[in-house]
Amino acid sequence: MAFGVAAIGALYRGFLGTDPQSPGPDTDLADFAAAFDRTAYVLAALAVGTTQLAFRLGRVPAGAAVEHGEGAAGRTGAGPG
Repeated sequence: MAFGVAAIGALYRGFLGTDPQSPGPDTDLADFAAAFDRTAYVLAALAVGTTQLAFRLGRVPAGAAVEHGEGAAGRTGAGPG
């Protein structure tokens, strides 16, 4: 997680175009806001992509889940009935 925070911080700094800790004399509040907006758009895109991957990779065919559950209950002798 720390790597992700560092990567997003570096991205923000790259969008800003200067060192946020010691901004140049021509850096104003609008520059900080623009860099923040661009970084937020990147984070939103990453969130959408992660959500799509989670839904796509998290799906298990219905038959496979039922067969696995019945087989486990049958081997241990536990389960309903």
